[in-house]
Amino acid sequence: MNKTLLIGGAMAAIAAVSCNTVSNIPVNDLSGEWNVVKIDNREISVPDGSDQPYMAFDIINSRLSGNAGCNRIMGTLKATDNGTIDLSQMASTRMMCPDMAVEDQLLNALSKVREFGIDKNGQLVLMDGQRHHMVTLSKRADGISPASLTGSFRISSLGDLDLSTDTEDDYTIEFMADGTFSMTTGCNNVGGKYSGKYVDITFSDMMSTRMMCPDMEVENTAQKVLPTVVAFGELANEGTYGFYDAGNNLVMTVARL
Repeated sequence: MNKTLLIGGAMAAIAAVSCNTVSNIPVNDLSGEWNVVKIDNREISVPDGSDQPYMAFDIINSRLSGNAGCNRIMGTLKATDNGTIDLSQMASTRMMCPDMAVEDQLLNALSKVREFGIDKNGQLVLMDGQRHHMVTLSKRADGISPASLTGSFRISSLGDLDLSTDTEDDYTIEFMADGTFSMTTGCNNVGGKYSGKYVDITFSDMMSTRMMCPDMEVENTAQKVLPTVVAFGELANEGTYGFYDAGNNLVMTVARL
């Protein structure tokens, strides 16, 4: 009878291991946006009024971003083809929401993550050092890309300039579907091309109209800042985006009109 119990227990353990098998993948396969579907190997339920938690991995620029359900998360990503991952340099915004239980669980689980892999269902699994499943994610079909920016935005900040309280001038940027953009600066219009893949974006072939104005600070700042942009991401408030230079510095923020 004891032997039967031991054998039964061993078979159950083998079945559990088999069910939880995770395979290594190249680090480039992390790239993209992933919805959080499990925390500590348990299905999550998104509270009313909360956003779907997700994580976005930008392998080219070694950046992590996403939403924990209420607050935005962001930071530096360190991952290797050996399946190791370091999320220790991750930070989040500090808004308070009615129900933060899922967010608190997610942030606690992410703090323990040391490894990653893909399970038999094609889901991304983030694990601790003992390969316990901490966070399970499913690839988003409608991930972010420069094409998702198409439309008009008000510019809230540009370089060191805070434009959010300026009521006299209208600072906007419009992204056209053909890969061109046009920016109003309070004096001249600045335009050119934008391109990229996933969260990578660059501005090129920039030109402007030729009027002389008493104050050209915004225009001059735009001419300096836009060529430094290499990436962008969605910020805490819906419809707002931040643009980053190669040093991961936030150099422009915009809000959709």
